[in-house]
Amino acid sequence: TNIWIYLFGSFSDSQDSIIKKYSWAFKYLIQSNNKLYTDVTVLSEFINRYQRLKFGIYKVNNNKRRTFDFKKDYKKTSDFKEHLQLVSSIVKNKILKWASAVNPNYDNKDIEELINNFEDRAIDFNDLHIEKLCKMKKLILLTHDGDYADSSVDIISSNPKLLVE
Repeated sequence: TNIWIYLFGSFSDSQDSIIKKYSWAFKYLIQSNNKLYTDVTVLSEFINRYQRLKFGIYKVNNNKRRTFDFKKDYKKTSDFKEHLQLVSSIVKNKILKWASAVNPNYDNKDIEELINNFEDRAIDFNDLHIEKLCKMKKLILLTHDGDYADSSVDIISSNPKLLVE
């Protein structure tokens, strides 16, 4: 999710060096004819995070108070509608242009394993799902999420927490 935000979010220059690294990696992967995959969970997180970032920017730019609510207030604005269309376009015309959807075939045992790992590890449930999906499909994970520091999947990252010495 964070990689899609870096590549297609364009929210600020504060992460410019990180954005440049992942833009280079993305371009390299594409030019090297690698197959890229994404999951509906990642797309959901991307859409939600994108909208929440735009909400934060809207609140600052329009001097909105803490009580200005995302669901009750922001969703009624033209800004929300504009950015909803924009994020939908990004998913359809950019992310899905380069990445194919990959989905797991979970059974109850797989779900129980995820729940057990969720109980045992201090890691987000969606991150566990993505990790399991990578294992099942033999995929390499491109991420900047430090929560994968103890993961057994192969990872490409510029996050210092994830770099192997």
